[in-house]
Amino acid sequence: MQGCSHPQPGGEGMTLKYMVKAKENSVPYVHFAVEINNPDDQAIALADLHLRYYFKNDLTTPATDFYSPQIRTSNGTTHGVDGSLTATYMPTYLEVNFTSSSSLMTKETLLFEVHMHSDPSPGMHDQSMDYSFSAATTSLTAWCKIALYQSSALAWGTPPP
Repeated sequence: MQGCSHPQPGGEGMTLKYMVKAKENSVPYVHFAVEINNPDDQAIALADLHLRYYFKNDLTTPATDFYSPQIRTSNGTTHGVDGSLTATYMPTYLEVNFTSSSSLMTKETLLFEVHMHSDPSPGMHDQSMDYSFSAATTSLTAWCKIALYQSSALAWGTPPP
């Protein structure tokens, strides 16, 4: 997709891919995968990254699980991410932050899954109303409707108007 990347100083800019894991319109759990790629020649501190998934936040007592956070190196090996991912719910989006002291080096990729729901008993959520949702994106695909910030600067995506 053209027009998603917002290169930061010194580089090409990051890319973000999205894949829906629960593609039905009405679901008890919002579930998707994200891949963040650093094609740049500079390392990016994970703690500087903030991802925003825009949705109609109708979850009562929201809870988030993160699955398989890992970094894939340029030679294809993977390793876990130190620290953790955290979720902050806002009225119109979920913000994912990283507490890791790790960096995403040149040509490395960060992969993880997000699974959010109401706790303790999930209610149904209509994803068709969510800006970031796409039922058709069933493989990792560049996706502009999820925003990625590096510190406070937009690095990828197009926030909703």
